[in-house]
Amino acid sequence: MNPSGGPQGASAHLVRAIGRWDLVGLMINTTIGAGILGLPGRVFALVGSWGLLVCAAGGVLMALVAASFAETGSRFTRTGGVYVYIHEAFGPNAGFLAGWLALASRLLSYAAIANLAVTYSAALLPWVASPLGRGVFISLLTLALAVPVWRGVRVSATTHNVFTLIKIGLLLGFFVCALPALVAHGVPLTKLPPARNWAPALVLMLFALGGLEGAVVSNGEMRHPARDLPFALLVGMACVVAIYGAVLMAAMATVPMLGRSGRPVFDGAMLVMGPAGGVAVVAGGVASMAGVMFVILWGGPRELFAMARAGQMPGALAALDARTHAPHRAVLVHTALAWGLALGSGFFAALSAATLTRLVFYAAIAASSVRLRRRGFSETAAPLVLPGGTAIAVTVVLLCGAVILQSSLAEFAGVGLIVSTGLLVLVARRR
Repeated sequence: MNPSGGPQGASAHLVRAIGRWDLVGLMINTTIGAGILGLPGRVFALVGSWGLLVCAAGGVLMALVAASFAETGSRFTRTGGVYVYIHEAFGPNAGFLAGWLALASRLLSYAAIANLAVTYSAALLPWVASPLGRGVFISLLTLALAVPVWRGVRVSATTHNVFTLIKIGLLLGFFVCALPALVAHGVPLTKLPPARNWAPALVLMLFALGGLEGAVVSNGEMRHPARDLPFALLVGMACVVAIYGAVLMAAMATVPMLGRSGRPVFDGAMLVMGPAGGVAVVAGGVASMAGVMFVILWGGPRELFAMARAGQMPGALAALDARTHAPHRAVLVHTALAWGLALGSGFFAALSAATLTRLVFYAAIAASSVRLRRRGFSETAAPLVLPGGTAIAVTVVLLCGAVILQSSLAEFAGVGLIVSTGLLVLVARRR
C-alpha cells in the first residue's frame, strides 16, 4: 500500500540487504559514539555522581521514543525514515519540515562529532589541533567515510558491523580495566546539584543516547522491516543504555577531576593502563566517532532521496547509480554539506541545536504512531501494535516538550532559523 499523495515508489530499485542483526549493529553504531567519549566529564560537572540517575532518566525517555519508532517503522517498506513516516501521517508539508529537521540534526551532529574527533586525535597528533591540521583531518576523514557509502548498501552494512565491534570492544575493555578501582572505591556520592543543572545535563545525555533515527531511515533496504526493525530498536537501546551506565561508573571511579576532563575515557585509561591504554582509547575512540559519522553520511542521503522522489527536493537527488544502486547524487550533496558544516562550527554549539531538533521530530514520530494506528495504515502484513501505545506516545510528547522548554533563547533561535529556512525552501520548490 502506497501513501496517498506521498512519495510513490520511493524505494524502487534499492537493494534489500539489511538483516536483523545488521540492524542491531546499526542501532548501536548510530547511538554510541561522541557522546560517551566526550560528555561524562561535562555531565559530572553539572550533576556529579547523580549523572547515573540522569543516564537512567534519559534511557527511559529514549526507550519510549524507540517504542514509538518501532511501531511506526514496522508499518513501512519504503526508505526515508522520519520524512516518510510524518509525510504519511500528517501530509506533505509536515513531512517536509520533519525531513528538513532530521537532515539538519544529522548535519549538526556530524559537525559536533567531527570536532570532538579532532580533540581526541590531538592527544596523539598535536598538529591536528592547529587550524590547518583540523581542516586536513576533517577533510580526509570525511572522504574516507564517504567511499563505502558511495559503494552501496552491502559494503555499507559490512562497514557498520566493523565499526560496531570496534566501539563495543573499546568501551567494554575500559570498563573491565576500571573494575578494580570501581570495586575498591565505588562511585563517590556527590552533593545534590542545584535544580538549574538537571535540564542541561539531561539534554547532554539525550544527545549521547540519541541517533536511533539513523536505524530507521532504510526500510526500503531491510529484508523484513516489520519483524526486524522493532527487535533491533528495543534490543539496541537496551544495550546502549547498559554500556553508557557502565562507562559512566568507570569514569567516575578512575578520573579524579572528572568534571574538568574533556577526554574522560582517555584520561581514565591513562590512569588505569598507562600510555598504551591512552593510545588504544584514542585510536578506538576516533574509530567509534567515525562509526557514527559514517551512519550520518549513509542515512542522510536516503532522506534526500525520498524527498526528491516526492518532488520536495530537486529531482536529480532521486537518481540511483546503475551499478551500486546507491543514491549517488544525494550522497555527494549531503557529504559536501556535512564537511562544510564540520569545518565551520564547534562541538558544543552544534550539539545543542542537534539535540533540540531531534526532540521536535521525536515528539512528531510519537504523534504519528497514534494517527497511523487509528487510520489502520500499513504497508506490511503484520505491523507492531504496542499495548498502551497511545499512552506511550503522549508521554513521549510531554517529556520532549518539557525538555525543549528548558532550552535557552539562543537555542530556540537556532532551531527557529532551521525551520524558517526549511519553509523558504518549501515555498521555493512549490513556485
